[in-house]
Amino acid sequence: MKQKIFSIILNIIIVLLFSCFGCADVILTPWGLVINSYASITCKRSVVVTLVYYPNNNEDIGTPREMIISEKQDFSDGKWLRYYDSYMYNNKADFTLSPGDGIKTVYAKCRSADMKESRIFSDTILYKAPVGIVINDYASESYSCNISLRISTEGIVDSIGNFTEVIVSENSSFQNVTWLAYTKPFDLNFKVNESYGEKYVYAKFREASLQESKIYSDSILLKIPVKNNLNEFMVYPNPYYPMKGHTQIYFYGLTEYTEIKIYDLVGNLIKKLYPIDSMNGISIWDTKNESGENVASGIYIFSVNNDKYNGKLWNSPPNQQFIYGKIAVIR
Repeated sequence: MKQKIFSIILNIIIVLLFSCFGCADVILTPWGLVINSYASITCKRSVVVTLVYYPNNNEDIGTPREMIISEKQDFSDGKWLRYYDSYMYNNKADFTLSPGDGIKTVYAKCRSADMKESRIFSDTILYKAPVGIVINDYASESYSCNISLRISTEGIVDSIGNFTEVIVSENSSFQNVTWLAYTKPFDLNFKVNESYGEKYVYAKFREASLQESKIYSDSILLKIPVKNNLNEFMVYPNPYYPMKGHTQIYFYGLTEYTEIKIYDLVGNLIKKLYPIDSMNGISIWDTKNESGENVASGIYIFSVNNDKYNGKLWNSPPNQQFIYGKIAVIR
């Protein structure tokens, strides 16, 4: 009993060490079958299946040596593959989903050297064929301006013929962009503008006769990673002109604990602000005072303080920074 308890504790310690310090070769996953690391949707028929075999009270085949994968539960179209032993019997394999949009169920099982077969494991994923262009496999947001585009005509139903070229841009007018050769679906590394917000990427195709398709697009929300300092702090717009369509003043590059105070030139506190979106390090001033009234035209002083402890526990924390500046409001 003591030996079994020691073994369990040792395994927990190993998992915790891998979790804390990281290991590219180890994937912490629940027992069973997982498609594309828990993804719920994909625009690619080529997926990665991870199978982690575990025995239970009714079954223990020993060490797996082969595995078989199929969308058919009887595995009639499957082929036994080598099961590569690694930590916790973790095994990966490439698999191609059947064509056609819809929820795909993938089955897998493994067997030992003496041909003892395991029970059947399964997982599902929604396959949706890309219509022209898909960003980051249907992801809704990204913290990096470097994204991956899936360029494909597979889901296009109004095809004008056989496309031979494609053009991709953040600008729907495609100015100063070069046409690329297109023979089959492919992935394209692309960098969007680094400013925060919703990003649109456009694509259109053309055939050898130079007849062009309609424009296809996809979008993704570019979010700013949480900052641990104020080195990238900025204010926009400044000056603030409501007559030019300005409605709010944005403070970017804030840390989670930032506090902003806005004063008039006499030193009266006008407004106190905190990040409304700590994940993206953003705070917004609607140019109103604490009473909800619009401030008058003039120069205002702001102070930015990222003191995590608000001066209560430490006099000068190592990460504490102060920034002072001026904002012009012109109504």
